[in-house]
Amino acid sequence: MGRNVACGLLVGALAGATPAVAQPVAPIATVGLLCVGGCPAPPFEVGLPVFVTTLRSAGYVDGQNVLLDTRGIGDTPEQLPMLATRLLRRKVDVVVAIGVAAVLAVKRATATVPIVMLDVPNALELGLVASLARPGGNVTGVTFPLAELTAKHMELLKQIAPARTSVSVLWNPATVYADLARRHAEAAGRSVGLRVRHVEMRDAGHLDRLLAPVTGERGSALLVVEDQSVSGTWRSGINLFALKERLPVIAWSRAFAAGGALMSYGPDRTEMHRLAGTTVAKILQGKRPADIPVEQPTRYQLVVNLATAKAIGATIQPSVLAGADEVIE
Repeated sequence: MGRNVACGLLVGALAGATPAVAQPVAPIATVGLLCVGGCPAPPFEVGLPVFVTTLRSAGYVDGQNVLLDTRGIGDTPEQLPMLATRLLRRKVDVVVAIGVAAVLAVKRATATVPIVMLDVPNALELGLVASLARPGGNVTGVTFPLAELTAKHMELLKQIAPARTSVSVLWNPATVYADLARRHAEAAGRSVGLRVRHVEMRDAGHLDRLLAPVTGERGSALLVVEDQSVSGTWRSGINLFALKERLPVIAWSRAFAAGGALMSYGPDRTEMHRLAGTTVAKILQGKRPADIPVEQPTRYQLVVNLATAKAIGATIQPSVLAGADEVIE
């Protein structure tokens, strides 16, 4: 079953089945979904039911008075301009763009169709909006602060591995926010006494070579700055390398911890998709994205993988476990 067909079936199931004898109601609006490299796999599949339910609670039911167009879901970032154009040619009323690259792709293609961003750090610093309170233009949605998130990552690493003296920050230099991530990582590392090494993740086909400088460094830890490539294509390879080298890893999304990383700490995906659904509903009700404040998540989730902790010989303090939202055993 194709990716878009499967996603459409999921949306239809969540919205509620229409009896076979009923006549379909022509949708009055179309919402296009634009993302790559992790859709509809986690984290998207976690948030999609919440997004659909939020729209429904506002009176918009897929297949009745709104249509969710999933033909903007692809596999690689290189596809984003083509996928954005495809959605716009279908005259969608709103585009939900997941990730910075997706937002930029559709923003370059239209200055009029409303764009609701999701999974985007530091939207203001990246120039995606004029301000959080009054974004201006055609982009609004959900963003989260990268500096605070990175500082928390460093704090957690130092707390669970106080003997570690350095942290290797894994990031994709092609990511738009790469320079921001680099600066925030260096500042956060200094604040907790960790020496920061930068590892540029350029080619998933040569992961072992890229991570070679970290090999054998028992005094190090890994911090993953996520984007579509790092989160999707490279996640399993990074986790396997860390297990082999007995290195603690922390990342943004739960998918990393579920896949073998020691910890993840990041914005609550459920809340972010609910906020995005609320924003889309406001646009469908006639509000301009320029006047809809950009939302920021208020809830963050800490996930600890105890099985990984045992495998790499890490001791998780009771205080960390007590503050965890989920413990994987």
